[in-house]
Amino acid sequence: DEVTSFTLNYQVNNGDVVTEAYSGVSIPSLASVEFEMTETFSVTEVGVYPVKVWLSEVNGGSDENAGNDTIDSNVQVVPFLPERNLVIEEATGTWCGWCIRGIVYMDSIFKVYPNTVIPIAVHNGDPMQVDIYDAGLTSIPGFVGFPSTVIERKYINDPSAAFDDYTAHINDFGFADLAVSAVMHQDRSMEANITATFAAYLEGDYRFALVLTENGVHGTTSGYNQANYYSGGGNGPMGGFENLPQTVPAADMYYDFVAREILGGFTGEAESLPSVIEVNSVHEYAFDYSIPATYNVEEMTAVVLLIDNETGIIMNAASAPVIV
Repeated sequence: DEVTSFTLNYQVNNGDVVTEAYSGVSIPSLASVEFEMTETFSVTEVGVYPVKVWLSEVNGGSDENAGNDTIDSNVQVVPFLPERNLVIEEATGTWCGWCIRGIVYMDSIFKVYPNTVIPIAVHNGDPMQVDIYDAGLTSIPGFVGFPSTVIERKYINDPSAAFDDYTAHINDFGFADLAVSAVMHQDRSMEANITATFAAYLEGDYRFALVLTENGVHGTTSGYNQANYYSGGGNGPMGGFENLPQTVPAADMYYDFVAREILGGFTGEAESLPSVIEVNSVHEYAFDYSIPATYNVEEMTAVVLLIDNETGIIMNAASAPVIV
């Protein structure tokens, strides 16, 4: 039957029941409607508050099937707002002529927001490919092709939407303050130490991963030639690439934000965090790695990712230069 009136109720932490009646509505069968109750609640203490919301008095009577009229959730009050950084993983490749757009927009957004954007260029089908990283990123549900920007493994978009994506998600809750310190020794062994201070109570499978990126990556073989579909200007301006040839020779290309390694794997290191994380708790973890001699350490950055393995999303991140 069409729903023309109903009553909504909510209760927080087994406290008083708040009730509000709605009339003059028209909700057809199988349709949905959003609602906002006018009487709000406030809390002053940190903690997790169970919330129950249920429907009653549908069309002035009782619902014959009351088994699906209630939803239970939680509202968590946290002691601080973690410092937020937005991870943008760019799916790219030297063979991809449209990936010029990714090169330009990743460079632009990092120049505008150098303290809160962490760009990572994940290469495919060229000498800079990291197999496990490429396979993980291109297997995310909804991934359709190159170039793509993956926003914290929740949203997939075109690189040209990077600034809109930043505005939409930079203020999402970050769950924990993160810090990373990475030092390379004379034998090129590197130790990266991670510290996380959690603002929220969490239960589940949470993990750390560590990405190493390098700027100014340069090669001399044909695999470093960059296809350029913006050559000649027929597809509009694109950061000066419209003035370059259809194949930009390797000698003229220097690639930034290149993912060199992802320690812990694409989904993060299992058991790098406990299954129960308390509010204000501090957790540390360390990754070891031997940096290949062909990598320019002075251009490398260590990026720590906080990953929810159950959903696959990146909850927050932080970065720091690798110290030589």
